Amino acid sequence: MPEWEQRAQEAGVSVESITLSVDGDDVPTVLCRPTGPAPRVGVAIATEAQGVNNFIKGVGVELAQHGYLSVIPDYYHGTGPEDPEILIDIAHMGPLQEAIASLDFRRGAEDILAGVTYLREHEHVSSVAVWGYCTGGTLAWLAAELGRDVDAAVLFYPSQPAFHELSATQPQHAIDMIWQIRCPVLLIVGDEDQVWPDDLVREVTERFATWSIPLSTEIYTGAGHTFAGHFEDWHRPEAAAHAMDRALTFLADTL
Repeated sequence: MPEWEQRAQEAGVSVESITLSVDGDDVPTVLCRPTGPAPRVGVAIATEAQGVNNFIKGVGVELAQHGYLSVIPDYYHGTGPEDPEILIDIAHMGPLQEAIASLDFRRGAEDILAGVTYLREHEHVSSVAVWGYCTGGTLAWLAAELGRDVDAAVLFYPSQPAFHELSATQPQHAIDMIWQIRCPVLLIVGDEDQVWPDDLVREVTERFATWSIPLSTEIYTGAGHTFAGHFEDWHRPEAAAHAMDRALTFLADTL
């Protein structure tokens, strides 16, 4: 039994499969429902590039344990990596890079926003956050820029602050749409993350300040990209645990 499933049973968290619809396409989605009082806050979670796996289900269960109604849309629509549980090292990134290259980021952001809409339509939910890791961090970032009903955003080391080139499936750089954000944002990165060098962190911080958008930044020493996620070689348990606590505190304080 996966750890998330055992935790869900012990905490009374219900984990269900539902289907969202975006432009006529079905989006397989995991719903994590807390026990106890009706949830007042919902969280739409965007997965790592590997897709819906045990790690991200564990995140959904943990959020539900804290009283959040959570959804995890599969932005690959069932066509992502064949084995989302596989631990890929840096020398064997080909299949994962192919999955990312084939991803329609515009559609993926709409999938996360469909999760936001689903949560908002729940009779007890009064506010909704987006939360994402890696490629999912980019999609959560784009969702916060495109949506007007997102109340907070938690971004764990977004992998594509700027695309290598723009296209129909990558129509705009997330960094260039910061001015459209209408909610507080928490950005979490490691100081050894090559995607997020110091100058990029400074530039993003300055852009948020230019438009007076609330930004909190947590930078973890000795941590690289995906330090909180599913990549075993890069996982930093202490930083990951602190980052989760920080993100939960951010949601509690913001929402």
